[in-house]
Amino acid sequence: MSLTSTHASHDRPTQVDERGIGAASIVVALASLAFANFGGSGGDGGTGPFLATAAFSLIVAAIVFGWAVPRANAGGTELRTAVVLALLSVIGLAAFWSGLPQVVAPAAALLAYTVLQRDGSRRAAPVALIAVSMLAYLAAIVGCVAG
Repeated sequence: MSLTSTHASHDRPTQVDERGIGAASIVVALASLAFANFGGSGGDGGTGPFLATAAFSLIVAAIVFGWAVPRANAGGTELRTAVVLALLSVIGLAAFWSGLPQVVAPAAALLAYTVLQRDGSRRAAPVALIAVSMLAYLAAIVGCVAG
C-alpha cells in the first residue's frame, strides 16, 4: 500500500519485514526467558537454564525464520505452515519457559497475515490463526513474567 497526500493506493500488498519480525521475536523471547530465570522468587532458573532455553530459542528462530517462513512464502504454503506453527505455539504453552511459543507464534501470525494480503483470499482461517497464535504468544510471555 502506498500513501500519497491525497489517497491510499492498494496496488500491491504491504511487504512485511520477515527478518525484522524474526529479530523482534527472539529479543522478546530472550527478555521473557531472562525474566523467568532471574526475576522470579522461585527456586528454578538461573544462568544454566537461561542459557539452555536461550540457545534453544535461537536455534528454533533460525529454523523458523531462516528456513520455514521463506520456504512457505516461496512455495505458496503459507497457510499450511501457519497452521503447524500456530499448533506448535499452543502445544509449547505446556513448557512456556522454553521460548518455543515466543518464537513460533509470531511466525505463524506473519504467514497468516501474508495470506490475508492476497486478493481473493478467504479471511476466516488466517484471522483465526493470527488470533490463536497471538493469544499463545501473550500467554507464554505472561507465564514467564508471572512465574
